[in-house]
Amino acid sequence: MKRALAVVLVLATMPLARAWDDNGHTLIGILAYNRLDEAQRTKLIALFNAGEPQFKIDPASEAFTFGKTATWADFIKRNQSAFDKEIDAYNDRVYPPSQRGSNDNEGTRCRCWHYKNIVVLGGGRSHRVKLAPFDAVKAVDLAKSRFSSETTPRMKAFWLYWLMHVVGDLHQPLHCVSSVEFDPTGDAGGNKFALSGEVKNLHWLWDSGISDAVKRDGWRGGLVEKAEEIQRRYPASAFEAELKVADANAWCEEGAKLAVSTVYSGIRPNDTPNSEYEAKRKETSLRQAALAGYRLAEMLKKLLES
Repeated sequence: MKRALAVVLVLATMPLARAWDDNGHTLIGILAYNRLDEAQRTKLIALFNAGEPQFKIDPASEAFTFGKTATWADFIKRNQSAFDKEIDAYNDRVYPPSQRGSNDNEGTRCRCWHYKNIVVLGGGRSHRVKLAPFDAVKAVDLAKSRFSSETTPRMKAFWLYWLMHVVGDLHQPLHCVSSVEFDPTGDAGGNKFALSGEVKNLHWLWDSGISDAVKRDGWRGGLVEKAEEIQRRYPASAFEAELKVADANAWCEEGAKLAVSTVYSGIRPNDTPNSEYEAKRKETSLRQAALAGYRLAEMLKKLLES
């Protein structure tokens, strides 16, 4: 009972910023897997198998377990890891303890690596949004650089885990912004944008966008089959221009624009999302999943060439 209570307390103090849920991130990972050839997959699988023991690739479910590696960066928020030493070292290097308050949970376990707060909907007004010294865009750039310079498969796996996850994060629009429309301190990517009903805030509503979209009628099978359906609905050929954009900061700026035009449009604090908004959320989430998976695949291919 004491252990169960401790787990509840830990979860209660965790930050709300997750960016997509585990199914959403796994689907993005599977979409990337589907865009790789056999030689590329073999190289990446060998690296993952040198990494976190719980995230080894199962040959019997290769596409799924490859996709599952995209959840590692959320896994380490609440679990011990074989990379705890490296997590703490890199966390403190980019967000020194001297810059964090005693209650600054975002400054631990690399939590601020999952998002960037572009301030939106301010109307030119002054704001008091707190910006961490490190963010998701910097995390992608660091991971790409370190992957290329690492000499051991184990550490290459460490940086691959970050790329598998954070590329997905940057395609969840609310991981790119903090709106000051209703609060000069910002809404923390919709975490402080309260909603009525079962889902309590806008961020959590959008985190489940991919999962909710593939639960609808007509979506059969497991995540591997659902990823194939996403590809049919949103083929890579429809993203020719977007796939030429390889800069993580540009992705974040795209996300900020999408947040303003789509996520924050048609909804107000304490609303219950209507059917029109829900349909928009699900289709937007599917499109973002496809784009994230395809961009991730292109990034992985280039890293293997370097």
